[in-house]
Parts: sequence; C-alpha cells; structure tokens
Amino acid sequence: MNDPTCDLPDFVQFVENADEIIFVLTQEGLISYISPNCARMLGYDPGEVIGVSAVEFIHPDDLPKNRESFLQTLTLGKNTRGIQFRIRHKNGTWRWNTESMSPIRDSRGVIVGTQGIIHDITEQVATQSALQAIIGSMVGTTGLSSLMKIAESVSSWLAADCVMVGEIQPDHETVSVLSMQLDGKEVTGFSYTLKGTPCENVTEKGYCHYPDDAINLFPHSKDLVELNIRAYIGTPLNDAEGRVIGVLCALFRRPFQSSQEIRDIMSIIAVKAGAEIERSQIERELQQNRYMLAKAMDLANLVNWEFDTSTGLFRFNDRFYELYRTSAGQEGGYLISPERYNQEFVHPDDRDAVARVFSTKMASNNPDYEFQMEHRIIRRDGELRNLIVRVGVVVDDEGKIAKIHGANQDITEQKRLEEALRQANTKLNLLTSITRHDITNQLQVLKGFLSLMNDVPPGPEYQKYFQNVCDAASRISAMIEFTKDYEDVGVLAPAWQNCRNLVETAGKEAKLGNIVVKNEIPFSREVYADPLIYKVIFNLIDNAVRYGKTITTIRFSVKERDGDHILVCEDDGVGIPCDEKEKIFHRGYGKNTGLGLAISRQILDITGITLRETGEPGKGARFEIVVPKGMCRHPQDRRIIHSYRNYRRDYIDFVRL
Repeated sequence: MNDPTCDLPDFVQFVENADEIIFVLTQEGLISYISPNCARMLGYDPGEVIGVSAVEFIHPDDLPKNRESFLQTLTLGKNTRGIQFRIRHKNGTWRWNTESMSPIRDSRGVIVGTQGIIHDITEQVATQSALQAIIGSMVGTTGLSSLMKIAESVSSWLAADCVMVGEIQPDHETVSVLSMQLDGKEVTGFSYTLKGTPCENVTEKGYCHYPDDAINLFPHSKDLVELNIRAYIGTPLNDAEGRVIGVLCALFRRPFQSSQEIRDIMSIIAVKAGAEIERSQIERELQQNRYMLAKAMDLANLVNWEFDTSTGLFRFNDRFYELYRTSAGQEGGYLISPERYNQEFVHPDDRDAVARVFSTKMASNNPDYEFQMEHRIIRRDGELRNLIVRVGVVVDDEGKIAKIHGANQDITEQKRLEEALRQANTKLNLLTSITRHDITNQLQVLKGFLSLMNDVPPGPEYQKYFQNVCDAASRISAMIEFTKDYEDVGVLAPAWQNCRNLVETAGKEAKLGNIVVKNEIPFSREVYADPLIYKVIFNLIDNAVRYGKTITTIRFSVKERDGDHILVCEDDGVGIPCDEKEKIFHRGYGKNTGLGLAISRQILDITGITLRETGEPGKGARFEIVVPKGMCRHPQDRRIIHSYRNYRRDYIDFVRL
C-alpha cells in the first residue's frame, strides 16, 4: 500500500494553522494526516487520530452519504463539495461540518488517497434550526398567543434566563410587558420604566448587545440589578410606518456572545412581534371607536338599519331591537319584511306614509339621495314613541339602488318638551289675559269709588267709600302676588324628576313639628314634569300640616291603574268636605298666601299630569297625582338591562374581531 503523505502538496504546510481542519485519508479510509486545528475544533490531539478510520468519528446516520462521497473521489477522481455531516467531538457531542474532498495522485497519476477540508457549521445549523422552529411556532398564531410563543421560543433557543416582548406606552416612558418568560415560567402583569435601561438604547439606536457587566453599565435599571443580569440583547419592534412601538429582549445571568446569525433571527422575529403589537393597537382603537360610537348613539337615542332591495327585507340589529323593547329571538331573527314592520310597530295613523317610502321608486341615479320623515311607533311594551327617520341609498355600478340604509332617532323627549312648552305658553297667555282683565275691573271699581269720594264730605259715607277703595287695592295687590307665584311656570324645560328625592327634600324643608312623613316611593321611580313639581309636593305637605288639625302622619306611595302611575299623598287628618273637593283647586281659595292648588294643577298639566282629591271626609285628605303612560319610568332597572346588553354586544363584537 502506498502512503499518500509522502506526496502531500506543499500548500498544506501553509494552511495547517487555518480555522478549518485539513486532512488526508488513505485508500482504506484511515487518517494519515490531520492539521493541528483538530485539537481546537474537535478536542483531539492529531496524534490521537492518525491511523484511525475516519468512520469512527462520523455519525452513523451520516455514514452513507459520507462513504459515497469518499468512493466517488477515490475511484472516479471526482472533487466533492459541501457534504454536510456530523463528527463526534472528544467530549461526546456531535458537531456539524461541511466537507470538501479531492483525490491525491502519485507521480504516475494513480489515485492513492484523498485530501480535504472540514469546516465547522454547528452554529449556523443551530441558528437555522432555531429560526425554523421559531417561525414554525409563530405560524398560525396571532395576538397575545403569538407573542407568548415568541418569548417561549427565544428563551429556549438562546437558553436565556428572561425574555420579554414589551409595548411602549403612550407616555413613551413605560413599557407594558405583553409576554414574558422568566426562568422558564410565564410571567404576567409586568411593566417597567424605560429610562436608564438598555431597552432605552434599543429604542434610540436599534439592535443592542451587551455581552457582560450589564448591571454596572445600567446601574439605575433596578430590574437588571434584582435579577442579577450580566448580558443583554434587544431589538426594536416597529409598526408599518417604522415607528418604534415595542422592544424584544433577552437577558442572561451569564456572559453571552451574540452573532450575526442571532441578530438576523432576532430581526426576523421582531417583524412578527411588531406586527402583532400593531394589530392589537388597531383592535383596541377599533373597540374604543365602537364603544364611543355606541355611547354617542345611546346619547342621541339613535339606531341604524338596512333594507336590501334584492330581497325586499329589512336587516335590523340588537341595538335597533333594544329601542323597540324586543329582541332578535323574540322576533325570529334580524330580517323582517316592510309589511310586517309596518303592521306590528308603526302607529296605525302613520302606516300609509311609511309604506309609501318603500313602495315609491327613488331617485336611483343619485348616490347622494336622502330624505327624512317623522312617524310614531308602538314598542313591544306598548309605549308610544316618536321617531325621526333619515334615509340614504347605496347604488351599484349601473346606478341602481342596491341598498337603502337609515337611522331612526327617538325624539319622544323632544316632542314632549315642545308640547310642554306650548302648554306652558298657552297657560301663561291665558293667565296674563285673565289677570289683566281682573286688574282692569278692580281699577274701574277703584276709580269709581274715588270719584264718589270727591262728592261726599267726610263722615260715615265717605269712610265706606274709602274702605271699598282699600279693598280694591288689596285685591289688585293679591292678583299681582298671584302672578309672582306663576312667573316660574314653564320657564325651565320639563325633565325627568326622581319622585322619592322630591318627597325627601320637601319633607325636610316643611315645618312638620311632630308630624311624620313616610316616603314609600321606590328609589328609581321618575316622572316627566316641570321642575316646579317640587313646589307641588311641598304645597301638598304644607297644606296637610296647616289644615289637617288631628294629623300625625303624611304618607307618599305609588299605585298603578289602567296603565297609569299614581303618586298618592294621604294623611290621617280631618280630611276635606265633599263640597270643597273641587273648590280647593280654584284660584284664590284658602287663606294661605303660598303656592295654591290651582297653580299646582297648572304646573302638572304642562306634561299631561292631573291632580285630584279622593279622600274620605273625617278620615284624612288623599291627593292623587295621575301620571299618564309614558311619563313615568324606572331608569335604574333599564340601565341594568341596557348595561348588560351593551356588555354582551361589545363582547360579541370583540370576539368577532
């Protein structure tokens, strides 16, 4: 057997100290030469491997391709390149390498062995495997799940003690950690201040690597100190416009050397993490916008709908049904025909007008076409409401109507206010007319007696005329005083008033003495009335105290009768005689100069509320404030239902994202 080492090319002598391993194999595959770098790369002294078969060091799974490469070079004289295989290190681990091999010929051209170069690619292979594993773990995941996978994968890949994916908050000073792995365990709810940390440098400079002594480099970063962190790598997370919105970092309690491969992989991962953070920001903004839109629509009593011209059906939603005091389950879904809607929800007097809207051909060539109308609806709870309906169209490419969309706004309160103001103005005008007429009559009387006094000498007759003059002046004064009581009626707009609070406040201000006021009105009961209803309640309490004589208790309660809500004020005094039950509501009746029952009736009548006395003489007075349907409500109960429906709707919207 020929020894190929005798013909070893001179150039080998110049590369014995290169980073790669230079080797020579005999025809039998025995190692006849290996460069000194074998000790550094594989842990073997060259003398330990000379004369040993190369097969002894090759991973069993890689032997077939390695043997084939050797035979092609030895028998066919081919040069081989880039063969990847694993070689056993002296410590028992396997190192990935690439091998290039060429034949060695003697002076006659006969192949007597092979020579080659081995290059260690263990780090590159590990990097590629890590990248594939990390990318594989991120595929198909989004949101927080994706960020958790990223932290978990980076922690495993780099054997880091801590990995964090953080979002920079709007104050640009705080980082909210969205995903964190600490000592192999998931940590939630963590945040830190950016200033004085290596992450601050990341946001300003980009990728940063501190291989050791991080604690001393960043002494003001208390988290590094508490965790005893020595090494750090971090990369910025950017949004689609390149703005830094977060940081991905790995922390080590030991020195850690980065590499270009690690930096490249961290940059690739950062693209995914940044996209997920930006996605979550967009989702939060969308949720906030939806919430604000819902709140605005609630404040405006506004709901929306669509009408599909191809199917001829309305499409409603939960918010729409809520205004109508019903639900999709109760109505059999979200699609309803115009005929059914018209028949079941629209007031009978308005049905023809509403029907014409969807039976008349609209201006189909104008995408900006819109109109509005008012009509009344009857909700499922039987309450009558006023709506203003605004309608627009969506046209297709041919200019034909594809959809009709609209918004219904509940303007019942506005209508009530308009009617209340009209009533108040009417009553004030009537009062002004009556009072002016009464004062004019009294002035005529006064002038007449003054004229007579000019012709009568002082004496009994003169004194009589003088007394008549004084009486007329007193009546004029009383009329003016009466208008003073009336001057605030209708000045303030009607509003929803809490009945229990009205009674509580009036009871505290009245001079009750030993008389007890029992307030049995529910906490949430409200009536739509002129704000002066407070004076009405006070007047009822004050009159009971003044005229009840044997009274000990005044009780307020609520009854329901034929759909009306009745606020009852009753006492255990002497009551009111039958022949005076209506007289007490006449203007000027009684001796008290305060707000009378006549004006009390006028105040309540502004919003359609009536006042009457129904007590039994000798058993106490009993006043009934009759509130018609629609003018009384229980807002607390409705708020609970409304809040639940809003929560359910917002939750469903969030899940659908």
